[in-house]
Amino acid sequence: MTINLCSVSTEYSESRRDFLRVAAAVLLLFSVVRLGFEAAQMLIDRVNYFTDWENWIELILFVSAILFASGAYIQCCVCVKNWQWQLGAAAVFLAWLDLVLFMKKLPLFGVYVVMYIQIIYTFLRFMFLALLFIIAFGLAFYMLFVQYGESDEESAREPFRNPARSLLKTMVMTTGEFEFDTIFFDTELDFAVVSYLLWIIFIIFMPVLLTNLLVGLAVDDIKQVQEDAELKRLALQVELTLSAEKLISRVVKRRFLRKRDSVYPNRENTYWEVVQSFWGVERYDAPSRISRAVHPQQETEEMLLQQNRKLTDEVHTLKATVNEMSLLVHKMAESQGIDLKDTRN
Repeated sequence: MTINLCSVSTEYSESRRDFLRVAAAVLLLFSVVRLGFEAAQMLIDRVNYFTDWENWIELILFVSAILFASGAYIQCCVCVKNWQWQLGAAAVFLAWLDLVLFMKKLPLFGVYVVMYIQIIYTFLRFMFLALLFIIAFGLAFYMLFVQYGESDEESAREPFRNPARSLLKTMVMTTGEFEFDTIFFDTELDFAVVSYLLWIIFIIFMPVLLTNLLVGLAVDDIKQVQEDAELKRLALQVELTLSAEKLISRVVKRRFLRKRDSVYPNRENTYWEVVQSFWGVERYDAPSRISRAVHPQQETEEMLLQQNRKLTDEVHTLKATVNEMSLLVHKMAESQGIDLKDTRN
């Protein structure tokens, strides 16, 4: 099968064909250059290169883009074959995914990307349990809802026609897409009692318990993930810097190596530095960084003082509550004619 990207009958077909040719050439050139960088990184890192799954994503991305952009030029139209079109769709997805992975090295968005990746790892460990439930309910639904025939009244159970479709339908129903009326009321059930019972168990186990368990795991781990995310992001920045230094020649590094610099700790931040701090980027000699380095315990001492003030206020409030309760007890004792001194003896 061949997909024609240009319609000859359209008014702007010629300009569109020219644009597609230029875009394909730019994409092809960029992908070849990036693949060359990956080859250079492969020679430097050697075996360690293949242990990073992000490198595999980039390899598949650039190879897919090259194969897609090298579509055959047939006469006056730009055409790609069926397998090339599928590779192009995969390349589009991987390109945006690679952009998200690259953003974890940025100061502002990097922490959230690292947190998201950690939650994905938690979900993958939890997914094995969910897969067992999906197989259990999917095969059971297949046995209960399958109908052999091609009549219109049986088309409501088309998703359960074979085990593969039944498993896929069960996975979709876990998200809340039940289609209860279509399955149970549009056709007559062969095993009504067991079907209703299994459906109720499915609703309790999958959309309710399983989904809330996944949300609970993500929320429970979010504090620890947030604490570790900053350190991991900094480690990624160091790895990026070291890998960039390996690709730069010694002559270039000597040319741009800063041997002397002046630091002004008492100066005020410039407008550009204020904008950079908003995005989480600070110079190494920024006044705020120097202040934190000179007074590393200032934030800790301030936090302890705040906790001390809070505890003092709570103690005063507790004392006031005890005095009010004591006064109330004395008044109740006087109204009943009881002497509290005698009861103590």
